[in-house]
Amino acid sequence: MQEMKKRLDELQEVINQYSRDFVSSKEAESVTDTFYNLKKEITRNETGDFEFQQNEGGDPYPVKVAANGSAYVYAFDAINYGRKGNNFWVEVMQGDMDGDWESVYYLDDFEVKKMVKEEKEENRAIPVGVAELNFYLSTNSWFQCWMDYYMDMAELSIESGEIVDKLAPPYWVNVGGKEVGKDSVESWVKYCLDSVEDNMKYLKMGELRV
Repeated sequence: MQEMKKRLDELQEVINQYSRDFVSSKEAESVTDTFYNLKKEITRNETGDFEFQQNEGGDPYPVKVAANGSAYVYAFDAINYGRKGNNFWVEVMQGDMDGDWESVYYLDDFEVKKMVKEEKEENRAIPVGVAELNFYLSTNSWFQCWMDYYMDMAELSIESGEIVDKLAPPYWVNVGGKEVGKDSVESWVKYCLDSVEDNMKYLKMGELRV
């Protein structure tokens, strides 16, 4: 298990470096840049007013509900957007396993223009929610969520000496009905760390999520 702990620590350093590089790469990119890049991508073939409503969420991803990683729930995303009266808007919806949905991020042309004006006049910081939307739209955060989940499960399993999987089946069951990587604590930790590396491969900075 010492080798697994060493591998965990090495992966954590890689993740930390990724985070530092990401922050550095995004310092010069404003919310305005991301929003209007998204608008350009979506509206290139659209004329006049239009609206797109995503009728169902994408693949589930883990959401941490306890700071130490001891509790997670599944969530789904749906991205809606459109234009009405020259006002382009984008809204991110988040749903749970019970089928309940809520709006978590919303931004439109009017708000961006107002925000930029206020920021210049009053030297105000970008609102937290808007900064989060900027991060959401400009990264492939689905893979980031799974990467963080498997890091937590590997660490908790190593610390406890038991298999810790806060998002147990039915989602993670293979064709034969056997839980993946659950033969032993060692095999589960290895599976988690392999999954971290797999998800890390798909983290591509600067790609819009639509």
